[in-house]
Amino acid sequence: MNGALCGAALAVSFKMYKHFYLKDLRNQQLQKENTDAQIRILMAQIHPHFLFNTLNNIYSQAQEESPRSAKMLMELSSMLRYVLDEGSKEKVPLENELQMIKDYIHLEMIRYDEKLDIHVSLPGKTDDVYIAPLLLLPFIENCFKHGTSKIIEHPWINLSIELDHLTLKMLLTNGKKRMD
Repeated sequence: MNGALCGAALAVSFKMYKHFYLKDLRNQQLQKENTDAQIRILMAQIHPHFLFNTLNNIYSQAQEESPRSAKMLMELSSMLRYVLDEGSKEKVPLENELQMIKDYIHLEMIRYDEKLDIHVSLPGKTDDVYIAPLLLLPFIENCFKHGTSKIIEHPWINLSIELDHLTLKMLLTNGKKRMD
């Protein structure tokens, strides 16, 4: 009797575990589908064609009135196109990601005018190395946002990215003093 009760309890426990496991798996799948749907809705709201046509119109007007602003618009347009076209891919060529970083840095350099001291060293040859899109940009963006934008005199940034076979090493520093 005792063994039968133990066996029944074990069978019920296993069935309950399986039920909750499958329920959790389904919840995870629904959350992923919900996130994917939200991203699709957001992308549909942006209407890239409208956005780029509008940027083009502003660029045309700015060429006459403010060539510097026109150049910034062109850089921004290039970056937005990269985010929209490449941002949802699983992997992109490292060369494309480094170009995005160069575009972003160039945009910041225009904003800072001659006040920013920046040194950038990027690998010249990336061969066929792939990387997750927009992986490096947040680090660089934060370096500007939380570092150089807070420094009034002599803001500086050093960025070094090295590629050793399939190992990418990035060293990024700015002039912000440490908060101990």
